[in-house]
Amino acid sequence: MALLHVHAQVRWAGGQPDQIIAGTPTFQLFPMTLSFSVTDADGVPLDQIDPTWLHVGYQWSPDAQEDSIAVLSALTRHGPTIPPGRHWFSCVVSHQPDDVWAQDEIFIAVMISRPSPSGTGHDSGRAHLLARYHQFA
Repeated sequence: MALLHVHAQVRWAGGQPDQIIAGTPTFQLFPMTLSFSVTDADGVPLDQIDPTWLHVGYQWSPDAQEDSIAVLSALTRHGPTIPPGRHWFSCVVSHQPDDVWAQDEIFIAVMISRPSPSGTGHDSGRAHLLARYHQFA
């Protein structure tokens, strides 16, 4: 079992912050874009990410929330293939269908857990972020 280093940023923006669409504040309707890179304990970038390795949790209140695992889509690898190791990944982050982004600031936990190359256990890493909704014109 080894440590993975996760570097991540999130962008959450769109519409007017006080705009109401169908009775819902705008920020509750927009997904987030997550950009991240992952390196192993030796600093070697992971070349591929299996979607099952990636989990993103979210928390908008101090209450414990066991089911606040985001719905992820459009996992994409970006960047050049030469020289190796200069790429990153992105995905779209949405709340669970029966939930909402209840506030315009949300804590995000990005977690990666992959089977260890040795075949025993898992290599894992995480990053914690604060997502803030931003207005664009």
